[in-house]
Amino acid sequence: MLRLVYLHDVTQREVGRMWGWHESKVSRCLAQAMAEIEARTQERIRETDPWMELTWEDFLDLCEAHRIGFL
Repeated sequence: MLRLVYLHDVTQREVGRMWGWHESKVSRCLAQAMAEIEARTQERIRETDPWMELTWEDFLDLCEAHRIGFL
């Protein structure tokens, strides 16, 4: 679902139709998946460097900077 919506630009409404779900259920599942990704990522960062104080927004900014070639 994440790939369809975020990589292939399929709308939540279209995903809902494909899977026989209401658009709101797709939205809740995406939000839950993103929250889990955030929590696991933050946990891994703390395991790697317990002194690093990196917010989720900072992490996303670093990912974006790397993606566009700034890092």
